Amino acid sequence: MVSGISSFPLNFAGGLSLSNPAPTATGNTNPDGSPVTSTPTETPNSTSLLQAFTTIANPNLASGQNSGSVLGAYTYDSSFFGSLPTEQSQLLTQIASHAKQQFTDLQSAIQSTYQQKADTITAVTNQWITVKASVNNAQASVTQAGKSIDAVNSALLDMRGLISNSAQDAKYNAQQFDSSLAAINQQADRLGRSLNLVGSINRNDFTPNQVQYRNNLGTGVSTLNGGYIGSDYRIMASDGTVWIPDLNANTLTHYSELQGVPQTVTVTDGTNTVQLPEAASYQNGVKLVSYNATTKAITLQITINPSDPPKTVTGTLQQTGNNLMPSWFYDNLTTDAGRQRAFKAVSEATSRVTLAAGTVQVAANTVATDSKNVDNAMNALNAQNSSAQLTELQQLQDLQTKYTQQVQAMQNNLNQLSSQQQNYIDAFASQISDDPFLSITI
Repeated sequence: MVSGISSFPLNFAGGLSLSNPAPTATGNTNPDGSPVTSTPTETPNSTSLLQAFTTIANPNLASGQNSGSVLGAYTYDSSFFGSLPTEQSQLLTQIASHAKQQFTDLQSAIQSTYQQKADTITAVTNQWITVKASVNNAQASVTQAGKSIDAVNSALLDMRGLISNSAQDAKYNAQQFDSSLAAINQQADRLGRSLNLVGSINRNDFTPNQVQYRNNLGTGVSTLNGGYIGSDYRIMASDGTVWIPDLNANTLTHYSELQGVPQTVTVTDGTNTVQLPEAASYQNGVKLVSYNATTKAITLQITINPSDPPKTVTGTLQQTGNNLMPSWFYDNLTTDAGRQRAFKAVSEATSRVTLAAGTVQVAANTVATDSKNVDNAMNALNAQNSSAQLTELQQLQDLQTKYTQQVQAMQNNLNQLSSQQQNYIDAFASQISDDPFLSITI
């Protein structure tokens, strides 16, 4: 308390100031008799005191810098507490960004792990797809063989009718008989060697065709033994030459030897002489003289040039397939004996085709087993891929859940921290208001 100055509490909120009081009489007189007045010492106003105090408490205010005092803290100008909402938001953003980066890294790791597994599975699957394609080709062989067998059986049935009708028109029905035999041979050989289970035989040794294909990822190969539903033959002549048929042209050609060169014959027509292949037509160039079914010995008369006498050929008959011979072998269906032999031959041919069908069925079973094994392998790979994908999805879901929970927990903790800091600030503010040090009396 200053003597002669009335007491006045500082009002920080209002920022009120004290005015200087007017001069007052002291009760004394000057020598000239005038009253003596007293001019009080100038009293600083409350604003000046507050500014002075604050300057002492926070010298930065005098220089225009931000406050670092407790008062400054209360008014959110302090670096001590700072702006809580702003710093909380920034901190939460930083934490969320860090958590998101961790989430992204872990997510990439999970996806990378799955992709590596998927790539490996895909590579192996592609190898099995190649094997599957090979097995499918073999399956196509089986399917097409079955169709060919059905077609040949149908043709054999029709040939029975031709034999029956040949009594009325032997020449026409004999031609149709030979045409049907050619169609059977074409049906047998309609597929390439790589797919043919009912034809494509080796005509040199009459061995049936084989179909091979991969059955696993290693060197495993399945071999399907084929049959022959067509009919092939040759006559090994006594002179060492051989007569071989053209199965599509219905002719019988003379060769020097097996796999030899075609023989030629000189044909003279008036003054013209030409060299022609020594080939006889089934229709009028070949006639059966005799045949021994036990010894396979055969004698033929071959006519190349109708104007020349026939050539007698003796030798041994070799056959393969369904063993059905051309109509010349059955007297061109002109005799009852010939027609009976033809009927018997068709029945035997049907039986041989049935045997070939059995061979195809064995092949079908092999293909079915291999196909099942390949399917099982591919299904196992698909299951592995599905399992890996499910694991990836589950891990990603778990990661998402964990990330969400962590961020929520961090936010909750920050909210709680913010609340605690606000409580501290409120408490400091209350103490500042109640501190007698700040209640200045004039």
